[in-house]
Amino acid sequence: LGHPTGAKPQSAPPPAMRLSFAAAALLAAAQDTVLEAVANSADHSTLAAAVAKVAAVGDLLGGAGPLTLVAPTNAAFDAAAGELGAASAAALLERADLGEILKYHVLAADAKTDPLAAAEMTTTQGMKVTVTVGGDPEVTQVVGSNPAGVTITGKVDASNGVLHTCSDRILLPKPVSAVAAEAADLTVLTEALTKAGLTEALGLQNDGALHTVFAPTDAAFAAYLARRGVTKQVLLEDAELADLLRYHVVDGKTMAGQLVATPMQGTLHGTGKLSVTKDGDVVTVDGVDVPAATRDTLAGNGVIHAVGAVLMPTVVEAVKSVATLSTLASAIATAGLAETLSGAGPYTVLAPTDDAFTDQSVLDTLGVTTVAELLTRADLAGILQQHVVPGLLPSGDIVNGAEFPTLQGETVKATVAGAETKLGDATVTATDSIAGNGRVHTINKVLLPPSLADVAATLGLTVLADLLAAADLAALLSYHITGRVYTVFAPTDAAFNAYFTDAGTTLEGVKGDQEALAAILLYHMVEGVVTAGDTVTGPAATMTGTTVALVQTETQDLVVNGATSSSPNNRAGNGVIHVIDEVLVPPTKNVAGTAVDRGFSSLVRGLEAAELRGLFEMGGTEKFTLFAPTDAAFDAAVTALG
Repeated sequence: LGHPTGAKPQSAPPPAMRLSFAAAALLAAAQDTVLEAVANSADHSTLAAAVAKVAAVGDLLGGAGPLTLVAPTNAAFDAAAGELGAASAAALLERADLGEILKYHVLAADAKTDPLAAAEMTTTQGMKVTVTVGGDPEVTQVVGSNPAGVTITGKVDASNGVLHTCSDRILLPKPVSAVAAEAADLTVLTEALTKAGLTEALGLQNDGALHTVFAPTDAAFAAYLARRGVTKQVLLEDAELADLLRYHVVDGKTMAGQLVATPMQGTLHGTGKLSVTKDGDVVTVDGVDVPAATRDTLAGNGVIHAVGAVLMPTVVEAVKSVATLSTLASAIATAGLAETLSGAGPYTVLAPTDDAFTDQSVLDTLGVTTVAELLTRADLAGILQQHVVPGLLPSGDIVNGAEFPTLQGETVKATVAGAETKLGDATVTATDSIAGNGRVHTINKVLLPPSLADVAATLGLTVLADLLAAADLAALLSYHITGRVYTVFAPTDAAFNAYFTDAGTTLEGVKGDQEALAAILLYHMVEGVVTAGDTVTGPAATMTGTTVALVQTETQDLVVNGATSSSPNNRAGNGVIHVIDEVLVPPTKNVAGTAVDRGFSSLVRGLEAAELRGLFEMGGTEKFTLFAPTDAAFDAAVTALG
């Protein structure tokens, strides 16, 4: 381009004196605030857009200062997108932790630090960075969670501070997972997070989600393992480990001073809700103290509050956590109740100890000799449901004379005398084990709900009981049989008396034909539990092999063979009784008679012509399945055969 007359070309400054393009652009605006300097630099448009999304950071950079900012260029944000697994630099600006990242770039909000010197500096985010200076030529780096750090390529003065520019990457504060891994007393938690595959969820590559972690210390895990009676390896292999850990994690960054007292603090577990209390500076979660000394450990994507106990997300986990409740834990799993008791609830579990399950009186009543046999019974779920009170029942609400309904349908009555509290005939030995969906109180006896025989007696079904005894079927309604569960459609005494009158017989007359009596009674029983409200309209197989027709009406009435239950859902430990006002009469039709009733006239004539109808008449022991052509099918066959 040439030079003006007399002018001499100037030599370029040495490399160490050169400013980056970005720094040169910012230099022109030295009298701007830090906020204005960023906004006026084309090479910092991504940083400007990020700051515009976080008002608190914009206010800080445009304020009185003095402050020191590490200012990443657009190229630095592009590099960070790859490091954080984001689709683009623009995607980084949608992260929930954007404010934390930006504050981490403000090395001081009360000082203009120029030049940067080797030192550890506390950022306005609250976490520290390390400044290193060295090498030949001299290089200044600021190191955050990435040990490579960012390299400072220039600086620009502003009216309220100084900007140090970098282009290789952005500064990233250490995430929750990394902060926990560096803590000397969170080694078991760190190992568990890794084993459960949750490290990434609490790391930087989690789309920027912020989390608050109530972190059990190593001592807390040691106490939990000792109480549960298992090793750390067993815990790490537990299929429920991830859910257990998720219960300790809350969405969002909440410092201890910001915690709000609530019994329903949601967690990543989904179902389990933490109970948070505050009394002045005292904070507890699920009754566990959050010590002031171990609160508010900052991370780039959240905060850690160390706690002295492993928290239980569900009553199922609370039961599992106690070695002396291992039989109950196994029983809950075997009976298929774990899913129910892991639901939202809340539930209060009255938890019999292992010794309670081995009590000889319980084994004798159930007709078993070992706990292993007890756990195979079909009525196990009904027995366990007697130990679950729907709702939250803290020990303070267990007062003398109070009665509490159970999932089984019966109630449990409390008796309080002095220091002793009993539920039914069981003494409460430990109270208020808190879980995310309820409470657990330990008791010293198994609470056996009434059997079908007991419920029938309570309902005043004396004729039914008399007939069952006469037919040698009474044992079916007691516990001391097979452990099976039954649904009984139970005629009232009046219904039986009306039936005797219509049949021209008497109670004693019916007892005289034991086989016919058994057929009638078994026709009123279905194996399994069928309850009004849950019934699917359709046939149900009775214990005679024939079916009854069940109908669930729109008003939730249960109708069986046209008879509406006047008193449905009388639950027992081994089944349910629906009281009905008429006796169900078993079908007496044979195959041939059914064919007549259903209009298969051509088939019937054919059977008679072939002298086969007698084969299908009642009286024999044989049973048949008949594929019955319709009259139309016979007509078509006649036509086809000419």
